[in-house]
Amino acid sequence: MKAEALAHKGYRTDLTSVQVAPKLATEQIAEDAGTSKDTIKRYIRLTNLIPEIL
Repeated sequence: MKAEALAHKGYRTDLTSVQVAPKLATEQIAEDAGTSKDTIKRYIRLTNLIPEIL
């Protein structure tokens, strides 16, 4: 849910400079959770399993 929210958040237009390399949603979530972005990607993929396997 947090990844979806970060993907749909708006961008500020009142800033004078643009961030050179914006962080991916998974990187931002990983920082907040104190884990790696690969682990977050794996968790997101697990949520897409069919209900019987999940």
